[in-house]
Amino acid sequence: MFASTYQLDIQRENARRHLSFSYGVLRCLGPRLATLQVRFLTEEMAARRMQFEVLEEPVHPIIETESDMTSVSLKGSKVAIIGGTSGIGLAVAQAAVANGASVVVGSRNAERVDAAVLTLGVSATGQMLDLNDEASVAVFFEQVGPFDHLVYTAGDWQRRKTNINTNFDLADAQAGFDVRFWGAILAVKHAIPHIALNGSITLTGGVLAHRPQKGSALSTAIAGAAEHLMRGLAVDLAPVRVNLVAPGLVATDIWARLPDGAMQAMVDGQALPRPGLPAEVAEAYMYFMRGAYTTGQVAIVDGGRLFM
Repeated sequence: MFASTYQLDIQRENARRHLSFSYGVLRCLGPRLATLQVRFLTEEMAARRMQFEVLEEPVHPIIETESDMTSVSLKGSKVAIIGGTSGIGLAVAQAAVANGASVVVGSRNAERVDAAVLTLGVSATGQMLDLNDEASVAVFFEQVGPFDHLVYTAGDWQRRKTNINTNFDLADAQAGFDVRFWGAILAVKHAIPHIALNGSITLTGGVLAHRPQKGSALSTAIAGAAEHLMRGLAVDLAPVRVNLVAPGLVATDIWARLPDGAMQAMVDGQALPRPGLPAEVAEAYMYFMRGAYTTGQVAIVDGGRLFM
């Protein structure tokens, strides 16, 4: 609650009495000293008056009760999810729908778009887009229209010659940034005219940014670049909130190509020795959409992989 008029009147009266008392005492010390001291006290009181006036017209409300600190509800909101047709993105879409939101999923694969919309039900629509084509991204957001939250989970899983050695391919490495970094920038660029001022943007990085592995220098750089992009955007786009989720090893279709037991061997040393589930990681995105006082932050969801 803001400072009441009654409280301000009390503070003004106390300051006036302090001035009157000080003046009476200082008269005994000589007129010159009294004049100098009264001038100081008068300036001090003027400064206090300015402080009172600022308090009377605050810009931001002060939260006092626990009931005021409830997180933002997703009921009735619209969420755009680029990469929302499979894996973590689809799990976020399912969680958002379960919490009362409508979702628009985007992917370059038309069959996946149709399948995701069928899975999500009447609260979902879908559009195709190509993150390597800015015009396609612009059209996607024009079709989405006004919305509340953007979730970006799109990734490029092509095997590339990105190990930095004598066989390093610069063009191939540069292409590795196209979807995960430049695609995210294009999505944000074209989302800005349509996203609500109290909305949010959640990008996706990876735990490699915090725990590199041998042979993953470029992937580590891409993940780190996404994190620093997020922090810059959190400042530039405020009051829209911008955050990032950094998943560890998650049991999505991408990893199904590994030989039996290979994925389990990769997580055996974790504090939680199993792969994560897409629905478990989706909870971090849900928090960032609902957490109205959180921006510029990274949520690491890795089963304790950092502690290996």
